Amino acid sequence: MDWSKAKNIIIVVLILTNIFLVMMYGGEYINKNEENDSVYKYTMNVLSEHDISVDCEIPEESERMHSLVVSYSSYDQEKVQEKMLESKVLKENERTEHDYGIYADSFVASCGYMTEFTKRKDVNVSGNTAVVVYKNYYEEIPLEVCSMTVTFTDGKISGFDRKWMEVEEEGSARLEIMSPLSALLYMMSEHQPEEGTVIENMYMTYWIETYDISGNVLYDTALPTWCIEYNGGQTKYISATVQ
Repeated sequence: MDWSKAKNIIIVVLILTNIFLVMMYGGEYINKNEENDSVYKYTMNVLSEHDISVDCEIPEESERMHSLVVSYSSYDQEKVQEKMLESKVLKENERTEHDYGIYADSFVASCGYMTEFTKRKDVNVSGNTAVVVYKNYYEEIPLEVCSMTVTFTDGKISGFDRKWMEVEEEGSARLEIMSPLSALLYMMSEHQPEEGTVIENMYMTYWIETYDISGNVLYDTALPTWCIEYNGGQTKYISATVQ
């Protein structure tokens, strides 16, 4: 058999195969996008009919997620107090959001609480006071009830608070997750937000029902939850697990 002719036949077959795959999977992709667009428009129309507007990007749908087994984490208050007394006073020209954040990072690290799961979320400066806020993240998703704050007064650290949980392990099964559009409709139907509600932010989080560090409970379960922020800081948590 002529090798050059056989090679041309193989090339033609491969080209035809690729065209077939593009047509098949490309068609599925287009159909899926059209379906998603239809669901989005329907959801926005229903919300609009109830005087609810969405002023943020809708997150992408999440794949199945694990629940988390978490443990309560206390902190050594005496050690923190010693570190606070040792902390320097920031100069006037250093009392900026950037410098407050950098120095707070250093302070948290010196106390032993800066881990790969700890992220600085906000620096709020008001007059002679600044509050640096940290959150606890697992695979880029925040554990909603966990927070840590470093407070400055007149350039010196004057307060520290830590409400924290450590992730011990993932739950055994992956949970099916409610779509963000379904969560918005659920919020509208179950919680009946007031007229003129504006959805300002929406994100996936891990939610713990209560935070009890009294010693009665050592472990708890954190579940995937949609957090919906609206009307200037109000918050609603919608369970993201499909029953």
